[in-house]
Amino acid sequence: MLTNIGLAARKCNEEGEFIPEDEQPPPRDATHDWTPFGDEPSFQFAELMFEKIQSSRGDIDELLRILVKKSAEDGAGGPIYRNCADMEETINAIEYGESNWTSFKVKYSEEITPESPAWKREEFVIHTRDSRSIVRSIVGSVDFDGHFDYVPFEEFTGPDCQRWSNFMSGRWAFQKADTIAEDPNTHGAMLVLIILGADKTTVSVGTGNQEFHPVYLSVGNV
Repeated sequence: MLTNIGLAARKCNEEGEFIPEDEQPPPRDATHDWTPFGDEPSFQFAELMFEKIQSSRGDIDELLRILVKKSAEDGAGGPIYRNCADMEETINAIEYGESNWTSFKVKYSEEITPESPAWKREEFVIHTRDSRSIVRSIVGSVDFDGHFDYVPFEEFTGPDCQRWSNFMSGRWAFQKADTIAEDPNTHGAMLVLIILGADKTTVSVGTGNQEFHPVYLSVGNV
């Protein structure tokens, strides 16, 4: 396997200063804020019912009534949720990541003639989040530990037989890193590739019109 030696993804601190490869990172904050859930069991119950089992509202209400009755007989505390609606309200109160949403409007600004299509006269609302903040969150997530390519590489299984398995194993990433590494100031840095994808939604298909058009972001390192 050949790796790019210019953009070598060397370890560094928060100031961007290189540190020894065997130096351990500072410990992460071990505390966990379960907001908007009251506690960890409340989150686990909602995750089990809503995401894993995907129980019906009626079944969830029935289970909660049983748990309330059991708690009352045992003299325990109050219920995790009053009913399914209470649980769904809590789920809907979850903040979507560390980057806030912002909105702005755009409109075609060039000359408009009587023959111009309708979209040139419309005003479109863009809902977006800070892409740089999102990328930092992805790169810094421990969930990708062991599933992250820090440097572009070329993998060979035999003479003149190259294996391409993901984005960072492709020639484009390797060549792009070579180009960037022509600047000595970039040596030791890490190449983070931004991948954007767009797709029609079921709303667009169902209405026959482009109601909204989502754009997805990820990085080529995972």
